[in-house]
Amino acid sequence: MACNNQSRSWLRTIGAAVLAACALIVLAGCSAVTLTTVQEAEAQRKLEAQVSSPAIVEDGKLRIGLLTSNGVPELVEAGGAYEGIDVTAGAALAQALGLEAVFVPVESAADATAQNVDVVMGVDSSTAGDMVVVSTYLESATGVFARGDSPEVPIAATDLGGTTVGVQTNSLSAHLLDESDLLVTQKGYDTLDEAFEALRDGSVDYVVSPALPGGYLAHRFGDMSLAGLLDVPSTIGVGVSAANTELQEKVQAAMDSLVSGGVIAVARSQWVGSMPALTADLQIKGVTFTEKDEGTPVPTDVGTGNGADSDGISVPSSGAMDGSTAGSNAVTDIG
Repeated sequence: MACNNQSRSWLRTIGAAVLAACALIVLAGCSAVTLTTVQEAEAQRKLEAQVSSPAIVEDGKLRIGLLTSNGVPELVEAGGAYEGIDVTAGAALAQALGLEAVFVPVESAADATAQNVDVVMGVDSSTAGDMVVVSTYLESATGVFARGDSPEVPIAATDLGGTTVGVQTNSLSAHLLDESDLLVTQKGYDTLDEAFEALRDGSVDYVVSPALPGGYLAHRFGDMSLAGLLDVPSTIGVGVSAANTELQEKVQAAMDSLVSGGVIAVARSQWVGSMPALTADLQIKGVTFTEKDEGTPVPTDVGTGNGADSDGISVPSSGAMDGSTAGSNAVTDIG
């Protein structure tokens, strides 16, 4: 990897995030911004390291795990670089700790120790394993997406009756839709991209998918919006080893500052546009679910987009590009 180029990209990423956050909260404390050279910023970062070994694997670097099993657009391989919400948040976290961000794909939170990572982004408490989740900053749920802006969010369950709904074939979203009592025609696609293309072209009336990947694609395609959720959302945050209390405290403080300062909100708006925070109020009322008969295979998310079992776009497999920093296309224009 070209370390110098990636360091410059990383600094541009954070600089853009901070400036964009200031634009969002103008007149609220960001009235004066002092610009420095790359060399000065790098020197300042090194002087302000907030944590060191043994609390982190390597002095001066924060090794950040990106879950390949999440099915979220935060982990997208684009021209040899990682992009997305978790990359933006992870890079900002590293900056706040005075460290260089190094991204490592991991299959699960349990895999993090084997991959020698310090933190894992996008961890749900139910799958955290030996980690604790600090400073939740995103939500996870199954979303229903429509063309244009829905007049009311969430839509009524009766609005879905008799419609054609696109899903990624054999995905968890398709499985959940199967278990519902919604009278819809389900149309399967190999990838979420294809399902959203069908929504754009009018081949389907709605798409059901994980809300974050769906929000990313709806924002990318344009003229699409979240119409509601099929399930109750859960929060996801930064996973840190339960035994590493020092790093837990540092990460909590840094993430709290990023949330209160508007940086996370800026990252979110760049990747999913105006999609609102996912709350229980957005769940579509009146939908009931019945579990399939015992023995029926249940899809699992293995990677994002690398096979028919996943709700997602495309990511490298675990171990690929191990230790990559954010590349030149990674969130360099967050405003």
